Amino acid sequence: MSLQGNTVLITGATGFLGGKLARRLIRDGAHVRVITRKPERAAALAELGAEVFTADLTDAESLKHAAEGCTVVFHAAVDYTSYANQVRVNVDGTRALAEASKRANVKQIVHVSSIAAYGYGVRGDVYEDRALVPTAHPYTITKADGEAVIRASNLEYAIIRPGMIYGADADIWTNGVFRLATLRPTVWLDDGGGCAPFIHADDVIDLMIVAADHPNAANQIFHCTPDPSPSWRDVLTLYARLNGHEWQGIPVKPLAQVVGGLMTLFAPRVSFARDLPEMIGLMTEPVTYHMDKARDLLGWTPQTALVDGIASCAASLRKNGLLV
Repeated sequence: MSLQGNTVLITGATGFLGGKLARRLIRDGAHVRVITRKPERAAALAELGAEVFTADLTDAESLKHAAEGCTVVFHAAVDYTSYANQVRVNVDGTRALAEASKRANVKQIVHVSSIAAYGYGVRGDVYEDRALVPTAHPYTITKADGEAVIRASNLEYAIIRPGMIYGADADIWTNGVFRLATLRPTVWLDDGGGCAPFIHADDVIDLMIVAADHPNAANQIFHCTPDPSPSWRDVLTLYARLNGHEWQGIPVKPLAQVVGGLMTLFAPRVSFARDLPEMIGLMTEPVTYHMDKARDLLGWTPQTALVDGIASCAASLRKNGLLV
C-alpha cells in the first residue's frame, strides 16, 4: 500500500508517533502537511519537505486551509496532562479536526486511539466489538470520547487502537521502562507474567498507512498489538539485557493492592489513582487483544519481533544518555 503522490495532513507530527509517520510518508513520496502552534518545532520536518501550517487543533477555522486538498488526515495528536487539557485536545480537538476535514472533503481520517479506551477492567479475550468502559483515568475517558466523535462525524474513518508504543526515543515505553528494567533488583507487581502489549512504532505506522489505502478499512476499528502479547517479564528482561544483566524482580503485588486500595479513598473522582486496583489487575492477569480483524480484512500483522524491536532502541538509549 502507498500514498505516493497524495496530499496528507498529520496532527501530532512534532511528537513521537506523528513525527515518525511524517518521515515515513515523506520517504514514500506523499506530499505531507503538518500542523503546529509553534512552527519552529517542525523545522526538521520542513527541511525534509513537509509543508508546515500554524494552527490550533481546537480551532476548526485554523485547520480549514491545512485540510483543503488532502486525501487523508492522520490524527496522531494527543495530550497526557491534566483532565481539562486532555478534553481540550483528545476530544474537542478531534471534533474540530473532523469538522475541518468534512468541510475540506477529505476522503478519510485515520484516528489513533488506544486499547486504554476499553478501561482497565478488561480481562481475557478482547476483540474490537468489546464495549468501551472507560474508568476514572482521564486518558481512558478522553480516548473513548474521541472515538465517539470520529464515529459520529459522517467522515469515512479507520480507528487504530495500539497497545504500548515503543521504539527509538519513545519516552515512556522505551526510556521509562528501560530505567525501570535496569534497577537491581526491580520492584514489580508479581512474577512478571502479566500481559504487556508492546507494539513497535514502525508497526503502528504501517497499519495506519495500510488502513488509509485499503477499501476494507472503511469505517472499521483495528487493534494494533502483538497477538499473543509478550509478558512483562519478557519486556523487562530484554531491556535489562541491553544494560548487560538479567532482570531480577521482587514481587510486591499484595502490598501494591493494599496501597492502591487506600489511594482510591483519597483520590480525585477523575484521576489515575482511582484506577490503580484495576490497573494492577490488568498488568498481572491474562488478557489478549486479538488481531484477527486486521489479519482477515487487511492481510496485515505486526512484523517487528520484540527482541529485534528492543535491540533497535539501543542507539537512541545511548544518545539519550541512558545506556553506556
